[in-house]
Amino acid sequence: MKLSVLEQPLYDHLYRDIHEFRSTFDLDIESPETMNDKSDTLHTSLAVEELTELAEADSLVEQADAIVDSIYVLMGRLVHLGEKKVEDNIGISYLIDLLLQVAERLEIDFVACWDEVHSSNMSKVCRDESEFTRYPKTLRDARCRDYGQPERRLHHC
Repeated sequence: MKLSVLEQPLYDHLYRDIHEFRSTFDLDIESPETMNDKSDTLHTSLAVEELTELAEADSLVEQADAIVDSIYVLMGRLVHLGEKKVEDNIGISYLIDLLLQVAERLEIDFVACWDEVHSSNMSKVCRDESEFTRYPKTLRDARCRDYGQPERRLHHC
């Protein structure tokens, strides 16, 4: 199968970012043995949620966000499984390639959007407990939404 947009250098960029994200949130990385029914269901439900957002998007901004988030979730599964090459899971790579083609057709600068979303995701992480406690409870969810809350970490990727 020949992919049109997803090539190894872009895949490597996405993989590195998701590896960083999953490492930060203490999610499984390159451990296919931990992909149990619960993890599989979570990855699938997140992908369906993001694809539904794409279908319901009313603006180019919403479309770009849904495409990036969909690929973020799909790459999360690939990093979980440790599939470091485009061809390691051609089925998921094909889905990512289709989403990248949609972004191109809509004239969305995917990499710029991806980098912005990833930067935003990483900026919400508290560096330590003192930073977490410095914010009032109402701001914690927005700024430090996952510090010390492993059960909520699963809802991101």
